[in-house]
Amino acid sequence: MAFGIALVVFALAIAAFVYHIQRWAERDRREVLERGQQFVAYVLIAQDHIYRPSRERSESYAASARLLIAFEPESPELHTALQAVTARLLELNERESRNEIEKAVAPLVKDHGFRPGRIPVPRELTGGWTVYSYDGSIVREHLPAGHLVRDYIHCVAVPGERGNVYMTPEPGTADAAPEVVKPRSRTVEEAAPGRFFVARFRGSHARFFRVYPDAGALLFLDAGPYLLTIGPEAARGGDRRHWANRSAAVLAIGAVGAVVAALAVARLAEGGPAANEGYAALVAAALVGILLFALGVAVPVVIRRIDRRAAKLDSLTTDGLRKRAESDAGSFRAEAEDLSDVRIVPLNPAGSDNRLGATLTFGHRPTGSWTLETTTTRDTQAAIDAFRGASQDVVVDGALRPRSTGRGPVQTK
Repeated sequence: MAFGIALVVFALAIAAFVYHIQRWAERDRREVLERGQQFVAYVLIAQDHIYRPSRERSESYAASARLLIAFEPESPELHTALQAVTARLLELNERESRNEIEKAVAPLVKDHGFRPGRIPVPRELTGGWTVYSYDGSIVREHLPAGHLVRDYIHCVAVPGERGNVYMTPEPGTADAAPEVVKPRSRTVEEAAPGRFFVARFRGSHARFFRVYPDAGALLFLDAGPYLLTIGPEAARGGDRRHWANRSAAVLAIGAVGAVVAALAVARLAEGGPAANEGYAALVAAALVGILLFALGVAVPVVIRRIDRRAAKLDSLTTDGLRKRAESDAGSFRAEAEDLSDVRIVPLNPAGSDNRLGATLTFGHRPTGSWTLETTTTRDTQAAIDAFRGASQDVVVDGALRPRSTGRGPVQTK
């Protein structure tokens, strides 16, 4: 029995650890994008494939790189200084170190293994500038040419001796604006509504919806399956990382589950209940392992389906969206006269989350009653505006503090 219990505890501990690491990474990135500043970072060394168009799927997302960064405003003087530091360090690849300082920094160019954290470069080599070495990633989608054609990139970071650094799109490009995230707000009116909002439906055939306002009507378009571990950004198409990269933690959990299940089944195969004192615990361990393995398989598959559906919806014209709402089994069009009893109330208790989500309930004459949920301030605001634009029978909870936009008066509790 002890062996079976140990397997269950091991599986749950590994799953919890991987999940915690993934959540921490997501939270860290969000906080850096909110609080950080934009800087230039010079590329000291990087994987070769980032210097050419990608040829294989494994090269399509990002490349590991060692960067040199000084937390100073971008200027010609800064570029000149970082170019000089980069050249000075790369010289150490061609010759022997001449002094103790050069011996100390030579591994920055000669050792390509991962070096965690921000490593100060001696001021004797930087001309007095405070420069750090940092091992990060160069994201292909943020490069205008799709590959690296110059010796620096732009990134966002919180200045100081610690913290992660994240690459951002090139300033002035169409992709640059969404990358730097503004601080989240507790008030709906501070969030600008988008062209559509994302809501989740947790009933039969659970799925995400993209809801588009359309000339006094609403288009509810199936945006892919809903799973508890997947957030609205997947359906919005806002997370442009490769699906395998976004599923790394779940894939690891699935691998742990497979190992646990295999070990438990192997132990069970040695004999029946009589031969295994912990037979029940082994069966439980095998079931837990199988469930974790199933999760590790299901989540990446669902994310890939959502990505494909998001890309398809993004490619459609307004007329194409209308046709899809009428022809797709999981989608529908709601005319103003078909909507009734629209109620929008907070999803979470006050103060429980910085994101202001909402529960949306409404009647739709052709398809019946619906309960959808938004989980971000942005989507909640857009949902209020969209329903107000389509119906006068809208009641919005006073805690959401809706703006006075759209047609018709809004009732509040």
